[in-house]
Amino acid sequence: MKTDDMYIKKNNNESFVQQGETFTKRFLDRQDHDMIDAGMDEYAGVYASAVKLISVKTGRVVIVKCSELNRNFTKINIAP
Repeated sequence: MKTDDMYIKKNNNESFVQQGETFTKRFLDRQDHDMIDAGMDEYAGVYASAVKLISVKTGRVVIVKCSELNRNFTKINIAP
């Protein structure tokens, strides 16, 4: 996984280009927000490696966990 790698989303064939290298991100779901509201923010969320992908069609930016990248996307190998 490196800058300018291309991926196709498996469920809708949308193309994405990776922007930047992998980084660590804190992912929060609804229960985590409830914990934050209750004052337990240090226990909320999951830290995971992630990548930033940009849609070729719309320009929309999505941040995807690396563990979900191989499950939901197919990497396109382009010869130099």
